[in-house]
Amino acid sequence: MTYSRFVFRLLWIALVALQIPCLTRGQQPGTQLPNGRLLGEVPGKPREINNLATAAAVSPDGRFAVFLHSGFGADTDDGKQSLSVLNLETDKLSDFPDNRLPHNARQTYFLGLAFSLDGKHLFASLASYTDPLGKKEGSTGNGIAVYRFDNGKVTPERFLPISPRTSLPQGKARRTEFNDVTYPAGLSVGNVAGEERILVACNNSDEAVLLNSSDGKIVYRFDLSTYKRIPAALPYTTAISNDGKWGFVSLWNASTVAKLDLARGRVIQKIPLSKPSTAFAGGSHPTALLLNKENSVLFVALTNRDQVVALDPRNGKTLYALSTKPSGQTYGGSDPQSLALSPDEKTLFSANAISDSVSVFDLAIHRAAGFIPTEWYPTVVVATSRDLLIASAKGHGAGPNSKSNGKKADGRPQYPYVLGLIRGSLARLALADIFGHLDAYTKEVAERNTSRGNTDRVTFATGENKIRHVIYIIKENRT
Repeated sequence: MTYSRFVFRLLWIALVALQIPCLTRGQQPGTQLPNGRLLGEVPGKPREINNLATAAAVSPDGRFAVFLHSGFGADTDDGKQSLSVLNLETDKLSDFPDNRLPHNARQTYFLGLAFSLDGKHLFASLASYTDPLGKKEGSTGNGIAVYRFDNGKVTPERFLPISPRTSLPQGKARRTEFNDVTYPAGLSVGNVAGEERILVACNNSDEAVLLNSSDGKIVYRFDLSTYKRIPAALPYTTAISNDGKWGFVSLWNASTVAKLDLARGRVIQKIPLSKPSTAFAGGSHPTALLLNKENSVLFVALTNRDQVVALDPRNGKTLYALSTKPSGQTYGGSDPQSLALSPDEKTLFSANAISDSVSVFDLAIHRAAGFIPTEWYPTVVVATSRDLLIASAKGHGAGPNSKSNGKKADGRPQYPYVLGLIRGSLARLALADIFGHLDAYTKEVAERNTSRGNTDRVTFATGENKIRHVIYIIKENRT
């Protein structure tokens, strides 16, 4: 490198440093994420768990909360996906890696987790694209893993395979690479016609299936396709009414929620939710579903609209909509992923993955009362009888991978893969304490989400914003 080029680079680095926004008054220092947001101390005393929790279930007796981890698998969990169990009475946290789910397995957890009605079993969806029929050694194919659950201990018991979809509606065609792939996603368990049954969203076959929990027999298959090609609607998760008559399925790529008659095996309504104006625009991406106790309101997270909508499940009409954007945030990007209701059903919580926050909605006035700061990428929120549980997929990030964990075949040192270094986290907050601290929590969320849609409020070291153009270079480094 020539001397002049070296000096130029030093000057360029110095100039860029002058333009970097500094912490505003009252903002706490912390870990800065690649997206510019800040991580710092959060309420609930987060503890490390396996990464990427995508679903949770509370035991019918209210003693345990179980979290499903569908990520790469942290090194501390032997590189496997797992179920973690929190004893709500003793606060003991246990982890149960599944030997069928190392990082190179042909199947994976995805979204589905639910207790049996008697609390003695857990059902988890296992999805496979590379070996959908489970023909190879160590493969399960697509289906439901059944675990025995005994006083907080999880033991694999059996597997309920889901057979491929063989019948297609007239005029529709399946993409050949998905011929045998159902890819079960979210699921729910209910008493349907006097039998315990599992309603499963099949993400890659554009259908939902209703199974007997005892033997896995498919009672009904529900066609949820909305386009000529299958898959395209991409069913995400499900909910079952308390009386077992109705089922609901969020269709992620169709901006729709489907209502099912579970007794007769029919799709009786498709409810459009903030559909895009053109075929090329992004949809609203309905994800999490939550029914209240009386089944009079169905809450739906619209992940790509930063909203939660409340529907009347009887007719599909929208009752009201709730914004998940942090206070003062003009542009989008909160990304609601999970929903929970307080025991008295006066408060709704939404885990917002991108804004690293949980929205706290006062349902009496149909708007956010405030926000709770979280660790990195909260994906699951659960309300128990006394506590609010928040699982963040990435916790505090990865950290350095400079410590060798063995040697390669040629004798060179081997270092851990960055995804194996990421640990998730689980925070536990007392519901009774949240509103007393909510103003401070809300201010913290606003400060950490520094992009508020008003650049005039960002403080620059030079006193003014001299940035006129931004060049965004996208490059994936896999070395």
